[in-house]
Amino acid sequence: MVPTKSPVHPVVVEGGWTEQTQEEIKLMELIRHTEAQLSEVQELQSKQNSPVATKHKAVQQSSLYKQPNTKQVWAYLNGGRPEDGTYAWGRTLLDNCSSRLKMTHPARTLYTRDGELIQSWDDIERDMVICVSMGHDFITHKGMKTK
Repeated sequence: MVPTKSPVHPVVVEGGWTEQTQEEIKLMELIRHTEAQLSEVQELQSKQNSPVATKHKAVQQSSLYKQPNTKQVWAYLNGGRPEDGTYAWGRTLLDNCSSRLKMTHPARTLYTRDGELIQSWDDIERDMVICVSMGHDFITHKGMKTK
């Protein structure tokens, strides 16, 4: 440490840890090289964002983010209470409902909570509450008690 007459820096440190080591010099060179590569990549990306390249990029991204036609629902047994159900999902919803609800026979029919027959995959919405049946007509929990 060397004293100075400056009120801002009364002491100046010379040598020692203030001088860059060979490792620090190499790291700084690597950082500069990486920044140069990043600049080149950003320049290429800005060129790809031109109106001509936009169509190709949209096609590429749509396939990247494409998801399978899988739907998750809350399923409960025909004659049971909706709150005793479980989540089920998949393209093979009947199979998944059979296993998730531990049914003794495979599921064959799906109904809405109001008892309407679900006839098409398009009739099923995400997180919809559905009643699962082994093929029997729809019956409510109250109707099951009276039998």
